Amino acid sequence: MSKLFKRTLVLLTILFGSIAFFTSFLASWNLYQHVSNEYQNRGKSIAINLSQMGAEHFQPVLSETTRGIIDQYMETKGVVYIIIRSANGSILYHTFNDQVPVELSQPAHTQKLLIQTRQIRDLGQVFEFIQPIRATGGAVEVGMDKDRVSALSIHTFISQQVVVFIMFILTIGFSYKLVKRISTPLQDLATYADEMSKSDFLHPTHSQRKIIRIAANGDDEVSQLAQSFIQLENQLLAYIKNLKETTSIKEKIESELNVARDIQMDMIPRDFSNFKSIKSIDIFSFIEPAKAVGGDFYDVIHPNRYDKLLFSIGDVSGKGTPAALYMAITTTLIKATAGQSYDPATILTSVNSKLCADNKSGLFVTVFIGVLDLKTGDLLYSVGGHNPPYIVSDGVVEAIGTHPGLPLGIDAEADYTTERIKMAPDSLLYLFTDGVTESRDSDGEFFKESSIEKLLSQHGHLGSKEVCDKIIQDLTIFSRGAAQSDDITMMALRWTPGNT
Repeated sequence: MSKLFKRTLVLLTILFGSIAFFTSFLASWNLYQHVSNEYQNRGKSIAINLSQMGAEHFQPVLSETTRGIIDQYMETKGVVYIIIRSANGSILYHTFNDQVPVELSQPAHTQKLLIQTRQIRDLGQVFEFIQPIRATGGAVEVGMDKDRVSALSIHTFISQQVVVFIMFILTIGFSYKLVKRISTPLQDLATYADEMSKSDFLHPTHSQRKIIRIAANGDDEVSQLAQSFIQLENQLLAYIKNLKETTSIKEKIESELNVARDIQMDMIPRDFSNFKSIKSIDIFSFIEPAKAVGGDFYDVIHPNRYDKLLFSIGDVSGKGTPAALYMAITTTLIKATAGQSYDPATILTSVNSKLCADNKSGLFVTVFIGVLDLKTGDLLYSVGGHNPPYIVSDGVVEAIGTHPGLPLGIDAEADYTTERIKMAPDSLLYLFTDGVTESRDSDGEFFKESSIEKLLSQHGHLGSKEVCDKIIQDLTIFSRGAAQSDDITMMALRWTPGNT
């Protein structure tokens, strides 16, 4: 027996029981009131009719005619007894076979019709009607069977309960078939749903055939639900299949991107151990792409003439694979051009011309190129739209290259100039991309150049690695809870004269 049928049976029992009880009670009560009124009217009529008979009917010894009239009234339904009393209260006549019950031996004195309920042994409860006889001063007492009224009401109540019970049994039988017709498909649907929750969705569930029959054999809500279940499973099967194919493709792409990341990182110097022989410089760099691959780059070139050091940093517009490819082209062009000239403006002009020659993608790149004389500290630099680097000397932080030219790849005729500045002994050069200053916190606020300037003024006396570590640490704390939106790249270079 299903839970649905059990609950339905309980509800039907409560419903029918409540209806049967209150309906039967109301009917019995109405019947009781009706019969009571009828018996009272009869008893009242008999008492009045007898009291209005002439005085000749109420002699000490009643005539046969009077007794006959009284006996006829006794045949009226519900009449239990009739007593005729004289003026002094003695009984002239009664209808009892033996003696009058003790409860009725004493007269009740009244000047008008008296109606009362009395409990009489061997007779039970009766409606008693006492009517004075005007002709003689006596009284007529008529008793009507009240217990009969109660018994009739109880009988009616029980009879209705029996009828309702029979109807209830028939209804339960009908409900069983009806509920079974509904609950069986629902139970199949529940089993089907349970199988779906445990399915790997590689193949249809075992119960799908049953559900297909339910969906095909009706047009009610259960059939519609079955159709929805089938449609849901088929969609999930198709979704899982597509998801596996997509996951496989995504894993392949991720694998290829990881290889591309490794290749890209190999293009960027991460280890400056080969510069340890140059005692006058201390270099450290950091790069973190926002995606698997990115468009930021930096490079450090030490030509055969050991008194020169060429370095660059750049940021390609956009992110991801297109930016990474454009970055690879740019770094390759910079290295190739640097082999012919060490003038920063010449390098930028040549690279820009080549990038603009066939730039259908519309990408561009900001670049800062510097050439440091390791003996004198003279720094030649040229800027193509890049963030101005900072020089820190004796705790003073100063931005250079604050009037940059156009980014590379926009205008083939763009003009770039070489600027000159002399680095003080033991000064630090800090270069970065806009991924640092445009990092945001959870409220959307930017890190800003002022934060870099503050950190450089506090920690600019430390080594290149320590300075970058302090900025990275502060940047991590600042942007905690917010996703990285752009590539983050920085490089620090400290020059100390006399150690070449």
